[in-house]
Amino acid sequence: MGANFDPPIPQRIHVLEGPPRYPGAAGATRLATAADAPLLFEWLTASHQGAVPHDPVPRMEHAEKSAGSGRYLFWTVDGEPMSIAAISQRLSRTAAIAPVYTPPTTL
Repeated sequence: MGANFDPPIPQRIHVLEGPPRYPGAAGATRLATAADAPLLFEWLTASHQGAVPHDPVPRMEHAEKSAGSGRYLFWTVDGEPMSIAAISQRLSRTAAIAPVYTPPTTL
């Protein structure tokens, strides 16, 4: 039909069959708040550039609205955000999580 596609983007699907355990891993999760909107916007933009650079870029208004939505969680170590994940879909017994982003500087 004349459609052109970019090369495939590697992706993974992970399944949790029990409560997550992180033996020896430092840190904890916390919900993103309205005060986190600038960092959320920065990380969503960086994630977007790496994963889907041809799609429309995130907007600050989206980050401001999303930051207090209860969908975004930071993984923190000593109170500092290290990565972020969002619940993209909730079902009765499961949830889909996307996007997930860890800045290279925190690895």
